[in-house]
Amino acid sequence: MSRAIGSEAWAVDGLSTLMTWLTAEGNYEKDVGGEGNKGETKTRINSEIQQLIFAENPATTRNAHDVGVKIADIESKFRQMADCFAQTGQGLNDEGDFTVLSDWVSRTFPYY
Repeated sequence: MSRAIGSEAWAVDGLSTLMTWLTAEGNYEKDVGGEGNKGETKTRINSEIQQLIFAENPATTRNAHDVGVKIADIESKFRQMADCFAQTGQGLNDEGDFTVLSDWVSRTFPYY
């Protein structure tokens, strides 16, 4: 199996588990070193997530490094999408092009 970080490869190999973990209250802050992270390292946290993925799909080829790379990819795309929205302003919605924008967002960043 490919170790690609694309959403297609991850869709069958743990993306749902990863997103569930990241969006659970307090987990993202723990990953980025927020308050109360108790010295947990990214490596240990990525390993914890990888174990959750493995429990859900024992045939997975994902390892802790792959999890860290995917989290960085998701963060990067999220920042890109947030920057894009900051630049579009209200005018795009006023012109009735929201459906086009929504479709573009779904294709470009399916996690948004």
